[in-house]
Amino acid sequence: MKAGGNWLGIHAAADAEYQWPWYNQLCGAWFDDHPKHQDATMDVLDGTHASCAHLSQTWSRFDEWYNYKNIREDIEPVLKVDESTYEGGTNGDFHPMAWYHEVENGRSFYTGVGHTPESYRDADFIAHVWGGMKWAWGEGEPVDYTGVKMPPEENRFEIEALVTGLTEPMEMELLPDGRPIWITRQGELHVYDFDFETSSEVGRLDVWTEFEDGLLGVALDPAFTENEWMYLYYSPDGEKSVNRLSRFKFSNNKLVLGSEQSILEIPTDRNKCCHSGGSIEFGPTGLLHLSVGDNTNPFESDGFAPIDDSRDIQNFDARRSSAITNDLRGGIVRIKVERDGSYTIPEGNLFTDPRWAVRKYTPWACVTLFAFTSTSVMATFTGATSARTLGRTAAALVRAVMTK
Repeated sequence: MKAGGNWLGIHAAADAEYQWPWYNQLCGAWFDDHPKHQDATMDVLDGTHASCAHLSQTWSRFDEWYNYKNIREDIEPVLKVDESTYEGGTNGDFHPMAWYHEVENGRSFYTGVGHTPESYRDADFIAHVWGGMKWAWGEGEPVDYTGVKMPPEENRFEIEALVTGLTEPMEMELLPDGRPIWITRQGELHVYDFDFETSSEVGRLDVWTEFEDGLLGVALDPAFTENEWMYLYYSPDGEKSVNRLSRFKFSNNKLVLGSEQSILEIPTDRNKCCHSGGSIEFGPTGLLHLSVGDNTNPFESDGFAPIDDSRDIQNFDARRSSAITNDLRGGIVRIKVERDGSYTIPEGNLFTDPRWAVRKYTPWACVTLFAFTSTSVMATFTGATSARTLGRTAAALVRAVMTK
């Protein structure tokens, strides 16, 4: 309708989608109830409209006479039923039975008559519907989606909680069969099974979980169905202070720990909170994108940028991470993972010219100067990368089902 389309509803079209406010706008009213089937007479309110031009001033027929609720004020009635000519009407003097109106950039026509099978052999009824269709079609101009907001309205979805009480879930993917798989900061991988309506742990990494580190990101290889590679970004437990991007085989519903291929390690300072980042996304061209936090504490600089180099602990100075080009922290890493698990630097990254190597610029990054808090979310659907940051406050796995 936003693109200039049209809609025509007959009779029971008003008896639908009661939880969808936009449908009420489209149809013009909702069915309330009806009395027994009987004869009644309608008054023609607009004999010039194409749906009524063939009728006289009244139209009598046998039908199922709907009473309506939520009748919108913007409708233009062309027929109304005279409640004095039958039993069971509840809308009073204003009891529209057919109407038209414009909805957004399109046209909508509805008629409440047409319950009986005989209606569809009745010349007056057929001409009535045909006239409504002609009005809705207008000049027959093609729809134009230019500038149309494509995402559906929120009220078209019903939210269903699948798993509640989750502890620090960080990121989620959908397996090829539609099952959601998610990770927790404590190092766990969980899968939800729709058939059994329950979740199960399918893997666990030994991770360092102080401050905001742990198991931070997950993504499936674009060719996961063929190669079973799952990518994880995590903080390995041990003396080595790094966050690691690795890939593992996910086979037979289990993470195969012995299959790990380490792709990239990013040194960190494990002295003080905060900002780990860790979201992994593959773009439409197959390039891997990894958001990396700036590994800096922002809470003790009185609202100013954390650029304090006067302390023994480096975590209060972002100039050592996101503010310099020779550090991957505080940026988005973009690489091409090769078949053997190595990686190459794709065209278009920052600082790929060999001359920059003398001045210590890293060509891994495509974006720098970000903080990235405990969780960062990226989207690369169209080739352009967008990112946002958020805290780890999620506590449930929910499903939003478009029902309307």
